[in-house]
Amino acid sequence: MPFPMSPGARRRRVRGLRARGEDVYKAAVSVGIPPMFEDEATSNVEAHLLDFDGDLYGREVSIEFVEWLRPMMKFPSVEELIETVMGNIAWVRSNL
Repeated sequence: MPFPMSPGARRRRVRGLRARGEDVYKAAVSVGIPPMFEDEATSNVEAHLLDFDGDLYGREVSIEFVEWLRPMMKFPSVEELIETVMGNIAWVRSNL
């Protein structure tokens, strides 16, 4: 099911979640338009499932939002963005 979001809406959130399919996986998810790429990106939901190795394309997955981690933010560099995202993933791994 598509994530409903009006064209002008900017829901800038980074959350921890659990994705449920056949199994439950911890994940870090970003919802909205990434500020660093807002000129070329559209609203989306991007989930990084931890410890998952497989293909979910065409399969139904339920997402349970568990914890709000931080607002979306613009970083001075892509390297700083990557470092922060990796820290978010580490937090999700340890705390959810």
